[in-house]
Amino acid sequence: MKASGATPPREMRRTVRVRSKGSIQLHRGARAIRGRVVDLATGGLCLHADIGTDLGDLVGQRVPIVLRLDASSAVPFVLRGRVLRATTTTRLVAIQLDDVPASFEACVRDEVAAARTYDAAPHVIIVDAACETRELIAHAFRTGGCQVVEVSTPWQAIDELDHGRFEPGVIAIADTVPEAIANDLRAFMRREYPEAHMVAIGTSAHNRDPAGSWISTRDPKGDVAIRVGRVITAHAGRHRARCAPDPKWRLAWK
Repeated sequence: MKASGATPPREMRRTVRVRSKGSIQLHRGARAIRGRVVDLATGGLCLHADIGTDLGDLVGQRVPIVLRLDASSAVPFVLRGRVLRATTTTRLVAIQLDDVPASFEACVRDEVAAARTYDAAPHVIIVDAACETRELIAHAFRTGGCQVVEVSTPWQAIDELDHGRFEPGVIAIADTVPEAIANDLRAFMRREYPEAHMVAIGTSAHNRDPAGSWISTRDPKGDVAIRVGRVITAHAGRHRARCAPDPKWRLAWK
């Protein structure tokens, strides 16, 4: 028989996080704080706030939350929770949720299942205005077991990413965009999708990231598949499971 006051066994399902895409609005009095989902579980969520002003004041506060997932056409979830951490510099806010409705638990389970299916193969988006080069490299990625989306302009890339349920594992941007715009696009993608493996495609490795993050458009040896394979290997080496219990959140949500 359980002793009075003993801590009940924790439900591990509450620690399984998924990096869903969605919008969040917090309320504290008349103040509204908007942001985007970083990840969530049935026990809590993390968001990236649009602004960092006075976020530290939220720690310990109970706040009402309006959450809308991009993949869901249903009405938003109205939740409540307590702010565990809030950092002005990173604008990250971690919230432990109070009792949540069964519909939200079902939605999270669906998101986790979809993410695991999505992660079964690396997802790659290639941005290259040169059709011949783009198709050559895309074929090499597909041969390596990747799911590939090909686009020719930055606007098409942004639209694809905005409407995708999850972020791609690899974003490969060619200097044919042209190079000055390609560099700006890489910087933008790094800010918006920090978990993605950023790859440059071009004729010169000058000022490129370390090996595994650059693909030459020159193919004198006909070994593009080998070079793309190095990128896939480098991505696999840095990829972390994003639907697994996280120690920091386990401690936070006890």
